[in-house]
Amino acid sequence: MAETLARYPDGVLVEDYVAGDDVAVGWVAGVGLLAPVRYIHGGVVFDEVHKRAHRIEVVDDHRIHDAAARAFAALGVTGYGRADFRVTPGGEVVFLEMNPLPSLAYEHNELYAAAARVGKTPDQLVAAIVATVE
Repeated sequence: MAETLARYPDGVLVEDYVAGDDVAVGWVAGVGLLAPVRYIHGGVVFDEVHKRAHRIEVVDDHRIHDAAARAFAALGVTGYGRADFRVTPGGEVVFLEMNPLPSLAYEHNELYAAAARVGKTPDQLVAAIVATVE
């Protein structure tokens, strides 16, 4: 640890690892809270290479949906964002982070898949995001 602190004198953040499935929930002003999306990546480290090749699954889970609604409200998110969670093997929903600028890249983007559930195309979703800054 001393070596790490010497390298990063402003400090480091160490978090406990939470085993489980990665699930994300997007929110866009004018569209609202999107459906939770589970990343299917086989337990590998979810790096840029795997992000482009991963599969996603839109899930109906009111616990994750409710946790995301509370997170967006508590943090006062405006415009758009994505709340990231881990669902443990025992079913516990653990909030990991709020991503204030989730990617809109990739053909199989989680926000596009979730937006499709509420009848929005990728173009309509991007237009809704752009409208928040006008």
